[in-house]
Amino acid sequence: MEDVQYPVSLDNPETLPDKVYGAVQEAIMKGRIHPGDRIIEHEMSKILKISRGPIREAMARLERDGFVKRLPRRGIIVEFISETDIIAIYQIRSVLEGLAARLFCKQASAEELDSLDKILKNMEIQLNKTNLERYRKLNMEFHEALVKGSENKRIMEIYNLYRKHIFWFNLASTETWLSLIDSPEISFRDHQRILKALRERDPEKAEDAVRGHIERSLKYIEQCAKRKAHPKNEE
Repeated sequence: MEDVQYPVSLDNPETLPDKVYGAVQEAIMKGRIHPGDRIIEHEMSKILKISRGPIREAMARLERDGFVKRLPRRGIIVEFISETDIIAIYQIRSVLEGLAARLFCKQASAEELDSLDKILKNMEIQLNKTNLERYRKLNMEFHEALVKGSENKRIMEIYNLYRKHIFWFNLASTETWLSLIDSPEISFRDHQRILKALRERDPEKAEDAVRGHIERSLKYIEQCAKRKAHPKNEE
């Protein structure tokens, strides 16, 4: 715990809980604090040279967001994120991003549609170059732009949180299959169908296209988790 650095600026005391929250979350997501590690509030208070009030507030929020938990006689520890958690997240993704697509159809501007089209064309370029790392980043940009275009603040908040959990799982897990959950070619065709439905302003078609895309990934995750739990069944 003493070796962990929390780069928190204390210039604005009114936002201290937010800054502590962000610093601890970053330390968890970047692997400077590991699942099962204890976070001791009074030691953090000494490190940051601030009172324990903002730290308690930040810890309560981190607990609500699933990054830490309080255990009897152990205090605050960093949570473990499991395959079961990721499956639950993708179940939520299917519904939430499907709803975002429905809302996008109703209110997104022509400029927002053009922005999605630009991302998709760039995805195709990267796919043809087999630059899969760049392709995956553009994939994320496409989904983020879609969710943002729903103009629903609550959807965006939930989306931002579970996106962090997915990133955290990839970092914390020894498995690499989550980054390979979909064939890029199949993924690209899915995105073409999504954009076509959005351009047609067809809410039902757009929602179905998004949900089908995410549920295909969900099925793959479930299969990988099952194989990991029962490796002998592969024989």
